[in-house]
Amino acid sequence: MSDSRNCTNDTHVRAGDPEEFRRMRDNAAELLARVTHASALLRTKPLTDFGGLSEFLDQVLPTEHAAQERIARALDLSPEFLRRFRRHEVDPYLAPSAAFAVLGHAFGLVKHEVAALLAQDHARFAGNFVAARGAADSSGDNTFEFAFDSAWEREELDDASRLGSASEL
Repeated sequence: MSDSRNCTNDTHVRAGDPEEFRRMRDNAAELLARVTHASALLRTKPLTDFGGLSEFLDQVLPTEHAAQERIARALDLSPEFLRRFRRHEVDPYLAPSAAFAVLGHAFGLVKHEVAALLAQDHARFAGNFVAARGAADSSGDNTFEFAFDSAWEREELDDASRLGSASEL
């Protein structure tokens, strides 16, 4: 289970609120604008060479404050959580797993590689006194991994690029 304080809950548009829709569109556009940069980086360095998803994001995401905030809102994360995650200050298993599924799909990443990088980031915190709620631990609890797998599958079902393909017809 993720910590709701790390979530913005900004992903729902009230009926008839065009301004809110524009904000959501702008947030998503900010994230998608980084796809080209991520693709170029991944042509020179495989995703598995990064020491965690936070390290990859630090190379891909902008440093400009307003742009980071728009990306965080597109992922339904608090901007502070995203900043702290990039600086290796917070366990990713405290965030809503759907945020990482959305991010992975936006960048065209492979699920098991994203999961492995998140596990690397989580490992930095696994030995700490305060365990991350919902995080896998030595008792075999894999709540985050299960939630991430489910969120990834939901993103695959929502993937508009599949529309019109022969397998979908």
